[in-house]
Amino acid sequence: MKTSFSDEEYQRRYRAVRHLLVEQDLDGVICYAARTVPGMVEYLAGFTARHEAYMLVPRDEQLPVTLLVQLYNHVPNARRISRVADTRWGGSDSLPTLVDQIAALELRGKRLGIHGPIPFARYAQLSKLLADTALVDVTGSLNRLRWVKSAEEIAILRQAAALTDQGVAAVVAAVRPGVRDCELLGVLQAAVAAEGGQVDLCFLASTAMDDPTVYVPAQNLSTRQIATGDCIITEIGISREGYAGQIHRPIAVGRPPNRVYQALYDVALEAYQMVCAAIRVGGSVEEVLDAAEVIQARGYTICDDLVHGFGGGYLPPVLRTRQTMAEPAAPFTFAENMCIVVQPNIIDQQERAGLQLGQLHVVTKHGLEPLHRYPLEFVVV
Repeated sequence: MKTSFSDEEYQRRYRAVRHLLVEQDLDGVICYAARTVPGMVEYLAGFTARHEAYMLVPRDEQLPVTLLVQLYNHVPNARRISRVADTRWGGSDSLPTLVDQIAALELRGKRLGIHGPIPFARYAQLSKLLADTALVDVTGSLNRLRWVKSAEEIAILRQAAALTDQGVAAVVAAVRPGVRDCELLGVLQAAVAAEGGQVDLCFLASTAMDDPTVYVPAQNLSTRQIATGDCIITEIGISREGYAGQIHRPIAVGRPPNRVYQALYDVALEAYQMVCAAIRVGGSVEEVLDAAEVIQARGYTICDDLVHGFGGGYLPPVLRTRQTMAEPAAPFTFAENMCIVVQPNIIDQQERAGLQLGQLHVVTKHGLEPLHRYPLEFVVV
């Protein structure tokens, strides 16, 4: 079962990678992947590693690409899915096998790029095994190849966004007093499994609107029972083939939002609309940060990112407000076909009450286009 991306799409990706290798005078690149860091392995092979995996991509297109997979029982599935003909077990330790393949392709002693956050101990071992070979970190420059999406990538993201909307609708339908936060994860997965959707994000937390104790979606879902008068704060994403939608909607249970939560929502909607208006082809992050000043002006702050790139990974620009950023934002210019999440998580200054509103978009010639169709509203069930 191969991915639905075409051969032409993968050829485009390999050309871009090899062009970068030529620019940086590298003879190949070693790409690392693991459960939480799929990176270029997923991008170039269509395989999502659930354990350590290494991919060797020579600059010379006449040389074979190799994907080494751990564990042994993961190899049959990898061979069915991977676009790399030479997909195989890495042996009891993938690094010596990788080094043997580098030698077989006569790449030892040359310049090789390294992509991905290889654990320190593994990198130290690799450096020792390749003491005669220059290893150059190209993680940042290769990641930039993913900032602007192809037509096929955007098409997959539209599918993922539609599945995400479907999952959110199922969660909303399942909300009632007595249901626990953690049960909604099962509802979400069941709603999309038959169509090949996988839960990428299910962050949520319920709290009493009259006496709030959480202000941002929780990554570890609690066993708290939802009650009338609650607000459920959500961040939900369903993926297809490594590309996920992302949506944020607050849910009021049993009655409309109270004065505090309606005010939070009003500021979130205002900030969302102003930030979306500031993101355009050729626009800068400073324009986005100017738009976000409305949050501080209304007397609120944020906890989560305000804006981040998305689509096959968590990408730049990652922006908070000027008042909450650890350091000034790096220069960045938005381009057509970048995919951007706008997601103001408005909280009070006491860090008691908060909610999140937003979704994934694509940058077009005419501005931001939402990829989601679920209503932009404070949902009341």
